[in-house]
Amino acid sequence: MQSSRADRKLYIGNLPKNITPLTLVNILNYTLKKMGINTEPEGNSILSSWISADGNYAFIEFRTPEEASNGFALNNVSIFGQSLKVGRPRTYTA
Repeated sequence: MQSSRADRKLYIGNLPKNITPLTLVNILNYTLKKMGINTEPEGNSILSSWISADGNYAFIEFRTPEEASNGFALNNVSIFGQSLKVGRPRTYTA
């Protein structure tokens, strides 16, 4: 069964100021690997990110729905002094 993009995305809130999409992806992929959350040994779990114009929140896209679900381990992870808030996008349907 093919997954929708909404199944592979997570909302990330409480971002540090001035973080770029690339920096966010790199930090979160590194963190997932250090936590042992990455389900595939090769490559990165997170493929891309989009940050809102005000810089307060982002959406990150994972390779698989399973990796997106595992991404909830990033909740309350601190980046540059900001504790991240993780959730599903409004378009997600269980």
